[in-house]
Amino acid sequence: MNPLQATLLDALRVFAAQMVLIGHIYSIVLYPGHSLGIGDLGVVIFFVLSGFLIVYTTLNRLEGPGYGLRGYLTDRFCRVFVPYLPALLCILAMDSAVRAWAPTQIYGDYYKVRHFVASLLMLQQHPAGLFIDQIMGLSVFKLATFGSARPLWTVAVEWWLYVTFGLLLFGFQGGAQTWPRVLALMVALPVPLFNMVAGTGPGLSLLWCMSGGLAWLYWRAKKAPGVPSPSVGVKWVLRGVFGVVLLLFVARLAWTGWLEHRASFERLIFYDFNLYVLIIIGCAALFLLRMDRKDGARNRVTRFAADYSYSLYLIHYSFIVLLHAFGLFTGKPVLDFLIFFVACNVVSVVFWFLFERHYRRVAAFLSGRRSLPIASGGKAVHRPVTESPRR
Repeated sequence: MNPLQATLLDALRVFAAQMVLIGHIYSIVLYPGHSLGIGDLGVVIFFVLSGFLIVYTTLNRLEGPGYGLRGYLTDRFCRVFVPYLPALLCILAMDSAVRAWAPTQIYGDYYKVRHFVASLLMLQQHPAGLFIDQIMGLSVFKLATFGSARPLWTVAVEWWLYVTFGLLLFGFQGGAQTWPRVLALMVALPVPLFNMVAGTGPGLSLLWCMSGGLAWLYWRAKKAPGVPSPSVGVKWVLRGVFGVVLLLFVARLAWTGWLEHRASFERLIFYDFNLYVLIIIGCAALFLLRMDRKDGARNRVTRFAADYSYSLYLIHYSFIVLLHAFGLFTGKPVLDFLIFFVACNVVSVVFWFLFERHYRRVAAFLSGRRSLPIASGGKAVHRPVTESPRR
């Protein structure tokens, strides 16, 4: 993967994270109770990027010595949980402050110990909890996302996707006992399978698998000798494909959001399989258009903004809820948007600096590898461009 391709993926991460942020500012601060749905587009793009890069980077690391299931799970655990755990504690603190001192109370039904534990263990999207609640009628055992941590359901889906992919990829090699891995697969696999057909954001795990399949095809093509770079004619075809995809994308949004039901517009609908296919084709076309450029460097500004996108995703919603609950807004839409947009990004950079940027050192410590030195800006020296995009 060349620097221009890496910069493209960084830009998509930044775009996705900021779309989620803008969507939540709109629905919480500017027009409470109303949603444009644009945050869902960010979530869809996250799953496309995640599926591609997790599969691509893992296949590349398999070529090195000694990389197996333990190393894979250690890397994934640290990438997800090093920022996730302090974020959950920060959300607990923010929600506690709202409950204690704010004049308005929201998400009180989710401010419970069992929901905190469920979020801690990534069980808030597990179908077992949904089955107990909706089929057996035992709502006391319902497992939901804790408090105002509403966006974290996607993290749970992706975590179990990572675990499932690792168990299936590495199988039962190395003479390890079979039953612990079978048990782990029985716990992990129901989440992506259920999400393929139902639940919140249905079909996102299927989109992740589709993107991972494209990563495998790209990885195989890169290994083949003498693979040509796209010719001028092929580039024009790719540009044409992207243009057609863009037009179909807009048409599909208009159809699902308005024309299909002949009703007044309420919100854009992005959790739609037709859009999943169009988005993944469009991203693939843009990626292949940058395949032949070997020179240049990865854009540092875009790279930095992409680096803290996971931190932004984790804490922005609760931070917006906190400020809004204490009445820290002016009532002027443009000014409020700018204040909340800048404040959320600044707080997320601080959070990234304190927690997220250290995940490689934690992974190196847990796996016994020598940690890469951290350069200015919190980036490890000689970091590969195929960075895993967990938010």
